[in-house]
Amino acid sequence: MLLHYTLALGPILRFGADREGPREARDALETMASFGTLLMTEAGRSNSHLSPRTIARHDPGTGGFVLTTPDAEAAKFPTNTAHPQVPKTAAVYATLVHGGSERGVFVFVVPLRGENGRIPQGVRITPAPETTGLQVDYAAVRLDGLWVPREAWLRDGARIGEDGSFHDPAGGPAQRLTRSMAVAPAVWRAVVSASAAITRASAGVLLAHSTGRTTLGRLAPRRLLTDYRNQNEAVLGALASAYALTAVAGHAKSRRAAPPPATGTGGPATAWAPWSAVDRDLALLKAAATAQAHDTVSRCRTHSGAPGFAATDRLNAYRGLAHAYTSAGGDNELILFDTARAMADLDGYQPPPPPPAAGPPDGGDLASPRVWLHLARDCERRMRDRLAERVAAARARGHDPFTAWNDNLALATRTATACADRTVLEILTAAHDTGPALLRPALRLHALGWLDRRAGNLLNEGVVPPGVLDEVWALRRAVCDELTPHAAALAAAFELPTDITAAPTAFLTTPPPTPLVVRPAARPRAIRPPAVRSARRPHDGTGDAPLTPGPVPARPRPPRWRVLANAPAPRPSYATRPTQPPKAPGRPFKRPPLGVCGVFCAAEPHATPVLSQGAGEPVQDGYRSRYRPRGHRSPLGGRYGGRHSGSQSEQGRQRLVDQGGSRTDRGGGGSGLGRADHDRNGLRPGRQRPAVLGGEQGAVGPGLRVLQQPEEPRRVRRAHRRQPHR
Repeated sequence: MLLHYTLALGPILRFGADREGPREARDALETMASFGTLLMTEAGRSNSHLSPRTIARHDPGTGGFVLTTPDAEAAKFPTNTAHPQVPKTAAVYATLVHGGSERGVFVFVVPLRGENGRIPQGVRITPAPETTGLQVDYAAVRLDGLWVPREAWLRDGARIGEDGSFHDPAGGPAQRLTRSMAVAPAVWRAVVSASAAITRASAGVLLAHSTGRTTLGRLAPRRLLTDYRNQNEAVLGALASAYALTAVAGHAKSRRAAPPPATGTGGPATAWAPWSAVDRDLALLKAAATAQAHDTVSRCRTHSGAPGFAATDRLNAYRGLAHAYTSAGGDNELILFDTARAMADLDGYQPPPPPPAAGPPDGGDLASPRVWLHLARDCERRMRDRLAERVAAARARGHDPFTAWNDNLALATRTATACADRTVLEILTAAHDTGPALLRPALRLHALGWLDRRAGNLLNEGVVPPGVLDEVWALRRAVCDELTPHAAALAAAFELPTDITAAPTAFLTTPPPTPLVVRPAARPRAIRPPAVRSARRPHDGTGDAPLTPGPVPARPRPPRWRVLANAPAPRPSYATRPTQPPKAPGRPFKRPPLGVCGVFCAAEPHATPVLSQGAGEPVQDGYRSRYRPRGHRSPLGGRYGGRHSGSQSEQGRQRLVDQGGSRTDRGGGGSGLGRADHDRNGLRPGRQRPAVLGGEQGAVGPGLRVLQQPEEPRRVRRAHRRQPHR
């Protein structure tokens, strides 16, 4: 839904003119007849949204455009377009080339899948391998000369004249890129709200897991798990982070971003992405919210133990969602780099004022919101000044912009993070002053956690003295003792459904809900007329009677059989000889070898070989069945009752040449009669030689070759009756 509304329908509403926009695609998206997706990032290059290699060229003959992906590296990936039965409409970001020049990045509305998943000509969708991080139907999309009408171009005021001239009120390609990225604020608001939601749900799951749970630690057996400080602070810290992100989400939704200017500079050439030019504060809140949500959900998963990992997949799914939006919707690192660049160059940024000479307010009490803001602003100002000095000094030494910034990316990341922390603390301070009384200790706990996480930066910049962590830990224990009796009330205020916040092991005592099974409508089967044979009507003496179809069915083919390799049977016991089944009247029974035709087990004394139709098909370990169902007539006219059934002469007629014999050129591999392992007829009833490899008969022996082709008659060779050697 986030992609559907913010990145597919959003550009149509923002950039498409009311009368000239793609009305059909808009109606399909608004009525959910088609689902929206985004084609922006390309697989082969990083920061590909700055200059997509997917090209859009104007077609003067029709007035439309032709979209082309030059190679596999320019394929749009990732996209959620792999599902074969879901209609999809995409907002494609492509570089418009007109008059031999690049005119900037524009958005085109392209139908990727129609009804029943039909893919139009010129679109290639390649499904990606399945992933468990965030289960989406990922795929790569290539456009091979796809023609789209003029209405598919979301021109945002730009136009191509009848004489072929191009006009864009936004300015050059850099300004057009900033305009095309103006749909990002809606995405960031949705991501911040989703981050707050999964943090609230994760805190509820951890509280349900920890409540009433005892531990058998020898230090204090049978104490409650929440009596331990690490678990108690983890539960209350998750609740505090959930309230903090809820306040940030409320601020992001109520804050209205100013539209980007139609003309402007577009930022210097050292910019990594245009996010800061669109809305720096909202982009920073997105980066801060996803980072905080990922950290909180991960701690909830860790402190839920093995049940939190194995008994429910909810926490893992929440963590995957937060981790995915660390890169999606604007990569967090690129947002931080762009913000740091704007801070160093004072590009739309005003640094905090210097602190007062009297020192921190409220006597430096770390529980005071005014002290939080004082420390955050002082740290941000110092880091920004140092970053600007380093970059300026590198440029003064003759370094190019890349080298000057590349050597200071670590400081740039921390500087932008300090700016994000200060923005969040300003929001929390306002909520602390105006919110209910129970909310204040929760926000204090979150601020103390911020001091704990950023102690390295604060100490490195000289904002706090050594030993500050001891004071932070003592204050955190006191705030947790104050919040512990109200933990259930804090979680209940989230109004989460019970099935979401249930403990991971709740399935042991609560029956699972009955799943709703939606069965697809059965497709009508094509009815094949029965096979018939022609019959002649009785001659009535008036002439030749015509041939008419009669109800005589065709002769059925004899069944073919093969061994089921995965037939359900108990594990064979080779220590105990199984009891043989009762013999059929008048037929000798010979137990087949184990693993060839079936499995006999001591647990089932009368088990019979498991057979199924389909002779000659390969089965496990390369065995093929030589056995037929009892009473089935062979192509030679005899009956199969086992490997050696019937008279001795019949055995000789049905003997396979690879069972031994006096001639080795038939593929039998034997060295003649008279050996101790031959009977008087030259047969080996007690063993089965494997197929001969190589030789004149190919890769398998002639006996197995005949079994691969059961319709052909077996070769018959009468056995030589010779007396064994004395």
